Amino acid sequence: MLDAKIILDKSVIGKEIKPYSHLVISPYPKEYITQFTMKDKKKVTIRPIKPEDEPLEAELFTTFSKETQRHRFFKQIGDITHELLQRYTQIDYDREIALIAELSENKKKKMIGVVRLIADPMNERAEFAIVVGDPWQFKGLGNKFTDEILKIAKERGIKIVWAKFLSDNEPMKSIFQKRGFKIGTKGKISHAELKL
Repeated sequence: MLDAKIILDKSVIGKEIKPYSHLVISPYPKEYITQFTMKDKKKVTIRPIKPEDEPLEAELFTTFSKETQRHRFFKQIGDITHELLQRYTQIDYDREIALIAELSENKKKKMIGVVRLIADPMNERAEFAIVVGDPWQFKGLGNKFTDEILKIAKERGIKIVWAKFLSDNEPMKSIFQKRGFKIGTKGKISHAELKL
């Protein structure tokens, strides 16, 4: 049996190398899978999104009221295209992470919410976005999502998490205030920022 190591790039000697940094696309981050019990006692699995979740995401969009659409997308959305769903489900886990909450009802899986973090190329600042389908709002999922994604941001060395949200979105404002985000408002749009 032979055990050998060859170094082709001397510049990496003595430096900490991120796992899988040699791959073009990072592998599925299964370490982020967790369980959560909502206020109504229903159990959900929180896990990173996968490309095959596209049909579940399409179904989630049908649960959004006009108000939820406006709060998440700043407008009412029309037809949900295949291209849009691909953009949301086929992600580069190295720069972006999207966690979904998956609920099983009557032996059928449903996506009931998504939280997303998109980092800049330097992995220093990341944009935060979240949405929960109307039937599952105010059950603690938004708070759980936020805590999980902020934990991931810290693990990844992100320095600042920021978000834009509509100024009349009081639940979102409350989530940010509880976690110490600095909030500024210009007209109908508010900006939240947290240094990690």
